[in-house]
Amino acid sequence: MGGGRDDATAYVTVVDEQAEVSREQAPWYGESGSEEFWKPAIDGLLEIIDDRGWDRDTVMIVGAHDRKPRTATLEFFADIAPGMKWASVSHARGYRPRDGELTVDGLEVGYHAYPWQADMRIPDRGIIGGWDGEFLQTTLARFHFHSFSARRRIPATYRALISNAISPNRNRRFRGVSRFQLDYWPVPRDGGGFRRLLNMSGWVNLMRNHEFLLAPGPDGPEPTVSFLQLREGAQETEARLAIETVLADEELQARLDDDLLDEAYDVLTEHARLIRSGSMVWQGYVSLPWREHARRLFDTAGRVEEAVDR
Repeated sequence: MGGGRDDATAYVTVVDEQAEVSREQAPWYGESGSEEFWKPAIDGLLEIIDDRGWDRDTVMIVGAHDRKPRTATLEFFADIAPGMKWASVSHARGYRPRDGELTVDGLEVGYHAYPWQADMRIPDRGIIGGWDGEFLQTTLARFHFHSFSARRRIPATYRALISNAISPNRNRRFRGVSRFQLDYWPVPRDGGGFRRLLNMSGWVNLMRNHEFLLAPGPDGPEPTVSFLQLREGAQETEARLAIETVLADEELQARLDDDLLDEAYDVLTEHARLIRSGSMVWQGYVSLPWREHARRLFDTAGRVEEAVDR
């Protein structure tokens, strides 16, 4: 469910059993008939979550985008969905969790996406971290970080994106990228023209990402070079985390001999320098030793995993 405000009318995206998408009106929260409309929708969603064995904490109310909901809206959802938290997207630097919790003026946030790009911190013989944050907080990958211009766009952006997004930054501990907005992919509309695959909204900072990651193919979207770089970066991040989770555990770390321990710390520092430099310098994708580092990173991760028998 998504929507906007226009003369006290909420607009929602409806996907039927045949996967047909439509945009319909619904009563605004707190207006006449709103509880009868929204409560069955939320209850039905929770039934699906329960049937699949998922945690109900994964269901959140989305809507706090650079602004806080009205008190009446907060009270409305507290009544029909007690205990359900909010998912927030906000530039506000005051959105900083404490002890794994984030509450802002009565808004209980369960997940926060921060629309600023994370920059890799270079550790001094230590783990990079980020993944160990208690609160679920991510960065939001927006198209203008990658630029329309090939002259200005840094080629290693996507190679570095995932590892950059799992790191401490600006006193935050980021745990990944929030979304890539592929739900904006255009599909043919009956009678001509195109419509977006699922998302009916028009946030321009999000709706252009698919142009960097996907291209039209004979049978649907095909991955671009940027998408393949993104996948390479995700695989390298998995190897990085395989090493870091061992170093963060005293019992597991004790199983590494001194040479392998030094190698593990050294390769993490090299990884951080490569990611930071490659995502900031245009010529970094051709002048930095990506292939050699990837070989060393995967080799070290494999040896660490073997040493701890994991």
